[in-house]
Amino acid sequence: MKSTADSRRPSWLIVLVLAVTAVVSTVQFTLIIPLVPTFPERLDAPVSDTLWILIAPLLCGTVATPVFGRLADMYGKRRILLLCLAGVVAGNVLGLVAGSVWPLVASRALVGIAMGVIPISIAILRDELPARTLSFGIAVMSTTIGISSGIGLPLGGWLNESFGYHSIFWISLVATVLVGLGLPLAIRESPIRSGGRFDVVGALLLSTMLVAFLVALSNGGDWGWLDPRTLGLGAVAAVAGPLWILQARRSRSPVVDLGTSLSRPILLTNLASLAFGLAVYGNMLVTMSQAQVPVVDGGFGLDTFASGLVMLPAGAAAVLASPLAGLAVQRLGGRVTLLLGALIATAGYLQRILAVDELWMIVVGAAIIQFGVAVALAGIPSLITRYAPVGQTASANSVNSLVRSIGSSISAAAIAAAFSLVTLGASGVAHPTPLAFAITFAVSGAGGLLAAGIALFIPRDGPPRGRHRRPVRP
Repeated sequence: MKSTADSRRPSWLIVLVLAVTAVVSTVQFTLIIPLVPTFPERLDAPVSDTLWILIAPLLCGTVATPVFGRLADMYGKRRILLLCLAGVVAGNVLGLVAGSVWPLVASRALVGIAMGVIPISIAILRDELPARTLSFGIAVMSTTIGISSGIGLPLGGWLNESFGYHSIFWISLVATVLVGLGLPLAIRESPIRSGGRFDVVGALLLSTMLVAFLVALSNGGDWGWLDPRTLGLGAVAAVAGPLWILQARRSRSPVVDLGTSLSRPILLTNLASLAFGLAVYGNMLVTMSQAQVPVVDGGFGLDTFASGLVMLPAGAAAVLASPLAGLAVQRLGGRVTLLLGALIATAGYLQRILAVDELWMIVVGAAIIQFGVAVALAGIPSLITRYAPVGQTASANSVNSLVRSIGSSISAAAIAAAFSLVTLGASGVAHPTPLAFAITFAVSGAGGLLAAGIALFIPRDGPPRGRHRRPVRP
């Protein structure tokens, strides 16, 4: 019988397979974005309903990520990772047969489960990789978010124009099935598990709090912040939150270990992630709209596909950042890497406010931001992985992803409010005003700057710790 050490796969194979899995999973969040403006006519539905095609995966992913992370720590990381991929497959199958808006919203909600892939993959890296290669592996895994956003927008536009919008679901389905089949061949099931009994009550309370808060945040601008629906959901979140905290303190195996989450290094890292969440999606969501402003109105007049191509250099910048961020974590630690990435992203957003006259300026600014985002996102999980207990790696990284998603949801609400500032130019086409773009970049840049400020107070660290000689078994 082979020993545990003999059954380990090569480090490069583990990193490669998990990185490909992460790209295939996360790119599905951006592939659909270029199509969203076409859905009201295509599905014969009001804009307010079709916006749920974007909101549903973020909402479902935010809720599912901490739950799946905890399940991964308890019952096996590879097993739960495959369960995430199964949800994505089901979502794409439903998308292929959906003929109206709400089945399509349901399909995108299932795809949102893919948000749990990266935190669980990072936990697998900690279990399987030695310390000397762990920081590089985490950096590669973290930068897949930037890579996916860079390639997803133009790819989605091209697939739609060339083969129809159903081709997006076919490509996503086939790619997910392939990585799901290859994953068990390259990744063994980790022997490191926390065991325990899953806290169903805590999961329900946490989910209720998150859903109520995020739905109110996403729709408050349209409904009105004093609308009974907004206030009612806010009240539900306000009640469910303290109840969840009480349950987490009582449970012997909580969904989120508050003791770990409130330890100084992890608490400060999560606060920095919350702030940095404001900076992650502003570049991606706004750049295409800015490039599509008609020429007669002072814009660049690009179509959906061409405006998506504007983000390709940003995707290339994220790819370039991957090995550099790995070296930075190895040499400087996650704290300094986070600080540098946040400052670079902030500088990029400042450039986006000041340099808007030429298309190349937008391309360069988007690339600078995406480079900084990729570097910062490599530093954050290395900090979480270093300070989290061995049996809580997936859960701790999932909570961090959740916190960052909340920051991004706040950013999306601010962007939606800014985009209510529209103008009708000589072209007769309504589009956001230059002030709306400036507000978006200012909010995103402020998030990056705040994250950098918080990073200064995170304790000094070194490279994250790799696999342990004595696995914790249930």
